[in-house]
Amino acid sequence: RAGRRSSEPGAPTGGERTIWLLFGALLIVCAVIELSGIAGHLASWARRLAEEQRLYEGRKAFQKAVMAAAAAASLGLLFLFIRATRRPGSHRLLWWAGIGLAAYLAVSFVSFLSFHAVDVARSMTWHGISPVDGLRGAGALVSLIAAAVAFRQVNETRRG
Repeated sequence: RAGRRSSEPGAPTGGERTIWLLFGALLIVCAVIELSGIAGHLASWARRLAEEQRLYEGRKAFQKAVMAAAAAASLGLLFLFIRATRRPGSHRLLWWAGIGLAAYLAVSFVSFLSFHAVDVARSMTWHGISPVDGLRGAGALVSLIAAAVAFRQVNETRRG
């Protein structure tokens, strides 16, 4: 049924439903990876492997290059999302969910790289929350708010 168009006005199309489901599935997979500790185990394994192969000391240049690429890609995506949400007829809530998900994934990826500056930011806390966790949480929250507003709009359209 996900590919069928609904005859109800305001109901999401099949393509929109698929994108919402993919966003939701990606957030669930990320939550499982975070809560299970898989990301930490994978980072530790990669660190041990790099040390055994005597590549660990040369990692700094690689980490800087990957972090610069992630920052540039995130900034480019942000400008793309902002431009897309201003277009008439665009699916604003879907774009906002994408912005939140992209922010969450970018900060999580940079955190996974374990660059020294990120490790320092991760160790600082404000009321028990590190800036890295705050940014990841904000990205996930934007996605969840966009989904909640979209869900409410669909329900109001069906009722009214």
